Amino acid sequence: MAKFTLSQKLDAVTRYQNGSESVREIAKSIHANKSVVLNWIKQYEYHGLLAFEKSYFRTIK
Repeated sequence: MAKFTLSQKLDAVTRYQNGSESVREIAKSIHANKSVVLNWIKQYEYHGLLAFEKSYFRTIK
């Protein structure tokens, strides 16, 4: 299973949001499954940057 950095995930989401590429094209270019990229997009749209923050780094309020 490939691991993707925060910047790679944000780049994929940005490319999709710009409307220049489809989820399929982005996934193919970064060698990821289409459903993984789609999940990143949905998470980002709902949670913003917090979607990609590791839960063990979050501070408890």
